[in-house]
Formats: sequence, structure tokens, C-alpha cells
Amino acid sequence: MKLFVQLVLVFVCLCGGIAHANNTTTTTTLYVNPSSTLNSTNCGFTVATACPTMFDAIVVFNNTVILNLNTTNMSTYPPLVLQLFSGDYFNKTSPSVNQTLPLTGYNITIEPYPGQQVTLDGSNKKTLFLDISGEGTVTNTNININNLEFELWGDLIFFNQDVNQCNISFVNCLITRSEGQNPVILFISSSPYTSLSLINTNYTDSLSPFVSVTQTSLTITGCVLTENTPYGSLITATSSSVVISNSVFSNNTVTDAVVYSNSGTVGISQCNFESNSGNPLNLQSTTATIDSTIFNSNQDSNYGVVSSSGSLVVTNSRFMNNQAQYGAGIYSTYSSLTIRSCIFSDNNGVYGNAIYASNYNGFTLEDSQLSQTATQGQYSSQDDLIYLYNIYSGVITNNSITVGYYGVPYSYAAISCSSSSIVYQGASVSTAGHPTMKCYQCSFSNVDSYSPVKCPSSDSSSNKDSSQSSGDNYNPARNVAYKVILSFLILACILLFIGILVIVSCHMKQRHISSDGYAIIT
Repeated sequence: MKLFVQLVLVFVCLCGGIAHANNTTTTTTLYVNPSSTLNSTNCGFTVATACPTMFDAIVVFNNTVILNLNTTNMSTYPPLVLQLFSGDYFNKTSPSVNQTLPLTGYNITIEPYPGQQVTLDGSNKKTLFLDISGEGTVTNTNININNLEFELWGDLIFFNQDVNQCNISFVNCLITRSEGQNPVILFISSSPYTSLSLINTNYTDSLSPFVSVTQTSLTITGCVLTENTPYGSLITATSSSVVISNSVFSNNTVTDAVVYSNSGTVGISQCNFESNSGNPLNLQSTTATIDSTIFNSNQDSNYGVVSSSGSLVVTNSRFMNNQAQYGAGIYSTYSSLTIRSCIFSDNNGVYGNAIYASNYNGFTLEDSQLSQTATQGQYSSQDDLIYLYNIYSGVITNNSITVGYYGVPYSYAAISCSSSSIVYQGASVSTAGHPTMKCYQCSFSNVDSYSPVKCPSSDSSSNKDSSQSSGDNYNPARNVAYKVILSFLILACILLFIGILVIVSCHMKQRHISSDGYAIIT
């Protein structure tokens, strides 16, 4: 009998465990229609009984599903789907105007009901749309927002947590005409498990910054950000990992940068930055890679369309018709810079129309094409195509460099080298009579003896040619030795000449004495 009771208890426990597991994994779908007049007691489970607000649907879910669960050891709530019908969700008389969805710990998807187009107008909204800053026993959060349009929003999402996991994704969404001063999406985290994904989501015609993240993994794929005029940066990432691919950034006007990163990593591939005013990319203390990306007709009043301090590798990319005073294409300082298989064409600046690099022990430019054929743009007093300052170890290999005859200042140089050490090899150079180089305290080693790219002999610099048979070889140490030897020879000649004069003078004096009748004592 005792054994039978024990078996029954085990069976009951197993059934209860299975039921609990099913409750935690079964997806609940609730329907929301702003034209509904039902209360929130038990609405949302059918289309006919749709809840009037998303907040009501959350209350129903809490009171019917979560209430029956033991949440002590749960990492996240059971899956919930809210399907929305079109309508005015936030009119002035709607209670939703003052309601924020508190979604900490939820595994939720918010999307239109099939066949519906839903635009959420935030012009009357006095609070956030979502808040994931709450605390509780269940704090791992997954939010998916699909196929929705957001219009006239100030603050959309705020996330602020120190620990636990939060993943939020926007898929096939449109966010437009945002007018607040704060970023539409703000993430502040100290957890390594926080992520924000923007997939095929567009941000347009807005005054607000779009995204600001701290210690977050940010992914932007297939997005279009255009015609935005925020104060500051459009996207700001601090101590974060950023991956941007197959996206377009065009006609944005910013006071700082389109994308700003500080102390993180950034990877950009197959993107297009076009006709932006302000830094398209400002990468400070950041490890960054850029591949197969186009930068066309962007402008900044100071630094290049890509501004970097950290580590930057750029491959298979094109820089055309960009404007900036320093490094119109790429401005890199206190940063290792590697450029491979890139094209720089008719960028406009003063120092470094294509590239400005300074103050680091690593610069590589190889297999790239650089050309300047016109001075189109605001800077007419252009100085050089490539500007290198205080580069301790630079390599320029297998590039094509072209400077046009018309429209380029006469003193314009292909390369300016100052206080740097550069090795140069294998390049096609055509400067149409313009200087190939300007040098100041530059150690320049040209592996190709036939190449015209050398520091002018009048500059306080040195040329090192690897071909020892060339008559143009120049070795600073050997040159100093030559000067010392020559000085000694000149001094010796002068002393010899003086000695000869003394001897001749004495001899003439003796002859004069002899002619006056005095005996010559021998």
C-alpha cells in the first residue's frame, strides 16, 4: 500500500511538472483593437473580444497566464504575441496616452494582425512606448517588433539594467518624423548579454537622434536612414559592438556624426553613405573594419568622412567627391590605418584630399587608386593627395596615383611627408607636372629606382633607393661623412696655401737682403 501511494505521488509530480513546462513554453496570442469597448477583465483571446489597448492585453496576460505560474525560478515569461488592428491607439482621450508597457521579463512579439497596416502615432503620447528598466525575479527580456510604423514619437524605448539579458529587434518597421531631443531608442547596460537588432527598418525625416547604446551589441541590417537632422549624432555607441551591413545613410545633417563610436568595435560592410553633412563615421578609440562601402558627396567642416583614432582597416571601398579640411576621404590620428583595394577620386580638402594620417606606428596603403583631377568644392587651396605626419612605419605599395593638369593648384603634391619614415614600392604615378612629393624631415625609401617619387633634394629629408647602381642614391650617414672629409680637404688646402705663401715671402726677403750687400749666412 505504501509503495502504491509513493507511485501515485511521483505520477502527480511528473504531471504537474509537465503541465508547468507546457505553460511556460506555450505561446499566447492576444488581439488588440483600439475601437473595442471591452474592459480588461478577460479580453483579447479572440478577434471579436479584442482588448482596446496593448496595456489591457498585458494585464489580461498577467492575470490569466502568469498568475498561475511559479515564477521564482523562471528566467523569462512564456511567449506572448500581441496582434494589432489598425486604428488610433493614442488619441487624446485614450488611456494609452499615459500608459507605458512595462515589459521587463517578457518574451513578446508585437505585430499587425494579418492584412492590417498599423501606424502608431505618438504625437499625443506623454510617456514611453516600452520601458525595460524595471526590476523583479524574472528579468530576461525578449521583444520583437515587426511590421509596424511609428510616427511623431519622442521617446520610444528606454532600457536601463545592470544585469541579465535583453534582446530587442525591430523587423520591417518604419520610424518617421520623430521630434524629441532624446534618442528614440536608448539602451544603457552593463551586461554583456544585451542586444538591439534593426532589420529592414527605416528611420526618416526626424529631428531626434535615432539610437544610443552603451555596452550593447547593436546590429543594423538592410536599413535606410535618410533626411534626418538631429542635434548630435544619429547613432551613438559607447563601449559597444556595432555591426552595420547592406544599409543606406543619405541626406542626413548632423552636428557630430551619422555614426559615432567610442571605445568599442565597429564592422561596416556593403553600405552607402551619400550626401550627408557632418562626419558620416566618427570612430574614437574604436577597433573598426570597413569593407565594400561607398562614401559619395559627404562633407564635414573639419575632418574626413571617416575619422578614426584606434585601429582602422578599410578594404574594397570607394571615396568620391567628399569634402573636409583634413583628410576628406579618411582622417586617422593616433590610429593604425590599413587601406587595401580602395578608390579615392576627386575628394576636396586642404591637407590630404584622399588621406590624412598622423601620429602612429602603422600606415599601409596598397593596391589602391588615388586621383585628383579637379578642385570642385569649397576648398580651392588644396595642398596634397596624401598627407603623412609623424608616421613611424609607413608602407605604400602597388598603387596608382594620378594628379590632373587643369583645376589643381600648381604646388599640389601627390604625397606630403613630414617627420615620417615611409617605404614606397610598385606604383604608377602621373602628376602632370605637379610635385610628386613634399618632404620635411622625412625618411623616404623608394624600392623602385626608376620611380619619380622622391623627396626633393632641397628639402630637409632623405631619399633611400634600394638600387645601389643608381646615380641618384642618397644615404644620410654617407653624406655626412662626405661633408666631413671635404671640410678636412678644404682646410688642408688652405693651410698648404698659407704655408706656400710664407715660404715664398721668406725667400723673397732673403734675396732682397742679398742684393743690398749683406752676407747670406748659411
